[in-house]
Amino acid sequence: AAAVIAVSEATAQSLGRYADFKATIIPNGIDAAYWRVNPTARYAQAGTRNLVYLGRLEERNGPDVAIDAFARIAAVSPDVRLLMAGDGPMRACLEARVPPALRGRVEFLGAVYDQRPELLASSSVFLLPARAVGFSIMVLEAFAAGLPVVALPAFGADRAGEHWSNVIVAKDSSADAFAVAVLDTLRQD
Repeated sequence: AAAVIAVSEATAQSLGRYADFKATIIPNGIDAAYWRVNPTARYAQAGTRNLVYLGRLEERNGPDVAIDAFARIAAVSPDVRLLMAGDGPMRACLEARVPPALRGRVEFLGAVYDQRPELLASSSVFLLPARAVGFSIMVLEAFAAGLPVVALPAFGADRAGEHWSNVIVAKDSSADAFAVAVLDTLRQD
């Protein structure tokens, strides 16, 4: 190749296992205006704050951490519910993982596409429990929608791009630490 472009240093390093090259880093961008919409009745409920997970339901993305953390969050925040947007091989397992007492407060939305701006606009916190990241354009999308982002200290996050300096990172990769970071974020303006 005459040139290799990567969206982050983490992505460039992960590609290094295939070939030896010097990558030019050009971060992803987004249309910020696209993400600035009003909450909608489809997702917003009066008196309820939404935590939103958006991603493929697979091990690498940590949807199990979101479910386990929500069980801890729900115990102290009765006005919070969890919206799980995405589909994938873990869906049935994740649905079964939700404690029976919380099933009315966790909604699996399946794959969402054009509805993402209104989903984010109707939420209070964006959950990113991924175990590894390369850039995560979803961080930019959540920021553009006005949401704080809470993440795990994922592999690659330290090289994923400058936008990660504004992400609230849990102190470790446990569901307990993730729940604490989310609860701290919910308590702030």
